Amino acid sequence: MDMNYINADLALKTAQSALPDNYYLGAYSFASDHSPNYWFAFFDDKMFRQDILINGMNGDLIGIYPAGKLEKGEGFRKYLLPIHSGYYFGSLGGLMMTFIGFVVILWLISGFIIYYSNRKRA
Repeated sequence: MDMNYINADLALKTAQSALPDNYYLGAYSFASDHSPNYWFAFFDDKMFRQDILINGMNGDLIGIYPAGKLEKGEGFRKYLLPIHSGYYFGSLGGLMMTFIGFVVILWLISGFIIYYSNRKRA
């Protein structure tokens, strides 16, 4: 089935105009018979992603979505990445989340060491 899709450059310009200038293109997917929409992933300076869908037939903006969520609707999922990465708490929050991640990994490793040393004694 041969469809007449809009030019990819036109779709990109439409997507770029939907976001502020501090977002940069990171990935994209062309419209085809398999998926009739253009998909663009834009990242800001802090590497947070916004996905944009452009209708491949008429070039209309379908929507702007948080990373990985290409459907409408509000949900708790859109808050998970900013909370777990510390984005809501600024640079101090990012540093704190990184430190907590290292502490959890060290607890896991020390737990295995204690478990195996006790197992050898028994």
